[in-house]
Formats: sequence, structure tokens, C-alpha cells
Amino acid sequence: MSLRPFIQICKLLKMETLLDELGQTATVVIPSFSFDYFDKVGNVSILALQNVLTTARMVAYHIPEKKSGNTFLEYDKLTAAHYMFLASVKTEVARGFYDLPQLDEWPGLKVSFHLGYMGSASINTVATLFNATTGQELAWNTNTVVFVDKKVRKPVALADWWRQKYADAIIGNRKLQIDPFPMPDDAFCYQLKVSWSDVDLYQHNNYISYIRYCLDAAMDAITKGQLKNFEGDITDHFVKNIEALYIGESVANDIINVFLWQHPTDHNTLFFSMSNGKEVIFQNKMQFFP
Repeated sequence: MSLRPFIQICKLLKMETLLDELGQTATVVIPSFSFDYFDKVGNVSILALQNVLTTARMVAYHIPEKKSGNTFLEYDKLTAAHYMFLASVKTEVARGFYDLPQLDEWPGLKVSFHLGYMGSASINTVATLFNATTGQELAWNTNTVVFVDKKVRKPVALADWWRQKYADAIIGNRKLQIDPFPMPDDAFCYQLKVSWSDVDLYQHNNYISYIRYCLDAAMDAITKGQLKNFEGDITDHFVKNIEALYIGESVANDIINVFLWQHPTDHNTLFFSMSNGKEVIFQNKMQFFP
């Protein structure tokens, strides 16, 4: 599937990639705010945050910097012959992110990127969302992707030329380790059907949809009195951390069971496990601000 429509939209919005001299770090400026940033009660949305980070990543990965003619880490060249499978995501949110609607003026936003880890067939990149006016850090996000051969659909080693060229670009060299967890027998269950509006260009469920499913399941559990310390609307409970593990896939019309339970002592932490039939396809640990 072509990325040309997306790239054209980003150009119309004047979103562009700015690289350091070696092309090892990137910055993408978010040009303006949208009403889509806010949820139904007027709070800035955790789903909007994920969308902003995803859009900025796509710009850095696929829209070349005007000055150098390169994308961030030459990601477009690295991935041209492969599929990429999103394996894990960690998002940490500063409390100040949720205070943005209280400001007198919506600030400019920017996202910086660097390479955080390089495995044999995977990498992770780290994004930081800033208030461009004050420099305040608002959120941090790490994504791990696995490179997959298009024919045999199995992990394939990173290209040697790329590994040699960008090995020195790694900052921290920390693998994002998110392990699967067992599900208790008494977990709350929320069932849904994947809609066509949930799927991406490749007709697979959009990964942000899984985060929305978690919030929907939590809201259903609240209305049925299944969660301690949670009252009212789930959107009034601000997400602090997300640790998500993408294990399988789903497509439109699939029936998904979302299982949910609380940490036994930290009631602000919820666990989610989603299954497509008997197969577990997604797990998520989500912590909320007290």
C-alpha cells in the first residue's frame, strides 16, 4: 500500500523532518492543534497523544529532510524490502500533558527521536514530546519493531550497511523488555467486534485501536462496579504509563475478548489481555495517576 496520500497531507500541513548533521536524531514540529486532541469531556486525550507520536514518526521515517535529502536513520531505505511488525510500546506521560487545556494559549509541540536499541532483527526508537514554547517534556514513547521478510513472513536480519553506519547512533542501548503475563480466572471480560474503521492500510487492526479497547473495557467495568477507586467516566482518570505487547493480529469483523483486572495492591494499575478466539493477540499494563 502506498504512503503517498499520508505524505501529501503532511506536506500540506507543513510537517517536516529536521535532522542533526549525522542524521542520527530528528525533530518534527507539530504545526497546530486539532479538536481531535480532546475527548468528550474536554480533557486532552491519551489516544490523541498516541496519534501525534505516530504521525510524527511517519514524518521522520518517510519524509526526507529538505537540506540533506535523507529521512531519519534512512529508515525508508532500511525498510523498503521488508514488513515491520510492531512488537512492543512503552509510553510515559507527564502530568503536565493533561494541563495543556488550562493554558491561555495552545503551545507549539515538537517531537524528537533517537535510536534506542539495535537487535539482530529489531530496533527501538525513542520519542520525546515537548512543549516547543517552554521546552517542557510532556511524554516519552519507545517503539520496538521487528523486520519481517515479505515472502516467508519471518524475522530477517538488519542490513549490514545500515548496522555499520548507525551503530554509533544508539543512545542508552536499552532493549524494551515487556514480557507476557498470566491472566487470573476471575478477570472481567468485555467483548467487541473489530470495525472497518479500526483497520489500517494493510487491513489489519490499527495498534492504537487496542488502547481504545482497553479504555472501553475499563469504562464497562466501572459501570458494572468491577473496579476499585474508579468512578465516573474513564476519561477523567488520566493515564500515566502504558506498557503494551503486540503478540498477534486481528482484522475487521473479528470478535475480540478484552480481559481486565486490577493490581492486587496498586488499584491505579490495570492489566488487559485480548484474545481473538483462543489466541492471545495483545496485552497491556496501564497505570493511571492517583
